[in-house]
Amino acid sequence: MNRREVLKAIALTAPLTVGGRLYAAPWTSTRLLVVFLRGAYDAANVVVPVSSEFYYQSRPTLAIAKPNPNDPNAALPLDRDWALHPALKETLYPLYQQQQLAFVPFAGTATPAAATSKHRTRLSWGKRSMGHEISNRDL
Repeated sequence: MNRREVLKAIALTAPLTVGGRLYAAPWTSTRLLVVFLRGAYDAANVVVPVSSEFYYQSRPTLAIAKPNPNDPNAALPLDRDWALHPALKETLYPLYQQQQLAFVPFAGTATPAAATSKHRTRLSWGKRSMGHEISNRDL
């Protein structure tokens, strides 16, 4: 998909958004949607490793506070080891609570080649990479 196709797709979906929410066709059967995030977002501040002391030691000013029901800026608990950024309380967190959403932190390939442009392109297009790794199409 090139830049022009992406812009067309965004333009076509714009009428489906109302108040920042995207509306789609009604649910008819079970689906699996895999979203592979990369780039400018900070994974450790979206799905927070709250049981990791290294996370809090490494990010003294950036770390998201551990879950605390009395603190609106604290992470939202997913399980004993992971939590969600508090800004996602109204959007993703309800889906997680309804078991309609799951997180797979630190998923990826086991090769340093993931940093290369060619490898990233293969992952984006869902093609097998290096003949042995699993990409999003293999899911």
